Amino acid sequence: MSQEPLKVGRATPRADAPAKVTGKEMYAADYYPENLLWCGVKRPAHAHALIRRIDISRAKEMAGVIAVLTHEDITGGNRLGILEKEDLVILT
Repeated sequence: MSQEPLKVGRATPRADAPAKVTGKEMYAADYYPENLLWCGVKRPAHAHALIRRIDISRAKEMAGVIAVLTHEDITGGNRLGILEKEDLVILT
């Protein structure tokens, strides 16, 4: 049985569609290596707010927390992007 060539404007069935809609498809985020360490970022609640201090004592005491990083943990440059000028890695 020969297949018709693809044409603009005609629906083409996706080969991976059944696995995706049934939840059987594995995505990159579905592969967790053993001893994977999750990371989260806490952003300021208010844009352009002046952060006077950061108290990490309660966060460090939470069960399962391995480390709490702040701007004080960044050595060297604290920028990431084209020519290292666009985005702060951690707000200072």
